[in-house]
Amino acid sequence: MPIHLPLQQGSDSLASLLAGSGLLLALVLLAALALAALALLGLAVWLTWLTARAAASVPEEHRRLDPGLAWLLLIPVANLALNFVVLPRISQGQAAAARAKGLLAEGLDAGESLAWWFSAADLGKWLFGTASVAPLLGGLAGFLGSASLFGSLVLYILWLVKACEMRRLLMGQANKKPLPPGPIVG
Repeated sequence: MPIHLPLQQGSDSLASLLAGSGLLLALVLLAALALAALALLGLAVWLTWLTARAAASVPEEHRRLDPGLAWLLLIPVANLALNFVVLPRISQGQAAAARAKGLLAEGLDAGESLAWWFSAADLGKWLFGTASVAPLLGGLAGFLGSASLFGSLVLYILWLVKACEMRRLLMGQANKKPLPPGPIVG
């Protein structure tokens, strides 16, 4: 004796019922949103792992902070203040270690200025993004928020490339020639 479920009455299948009501579209959009959120979370964890790895490359005597503190950057909103603490200290430690090994000329930084500029741009992105909902500030704040978003993304990539290169240099995996003077940002 067949069992008739309410979902089967008046329709050919569950899919046609869902498609007719728009629920299928909502479920697909929800699944896409969940996948995008997981992908962004995975990207954030990977970038933080690279940051922690760069911090761990600094010998104990030159460290300015514990490498595990880099993982605090995953805390939403708190990372706005922690960027100003964690990233410059990683660069300071890398620069001190590279100078001690004779791999970095005196007066050059190992990405510290990039870390400060990124931290400021990241904070600006959040502040302008928040202010963009205000009626009188909306357009200007939205523009400045978008500019800060682009700027902070570029500056973080530049800082991360510099930090990873310094890590390779300190670990002996890169070319052992001293780094040439680069443009000074800031």
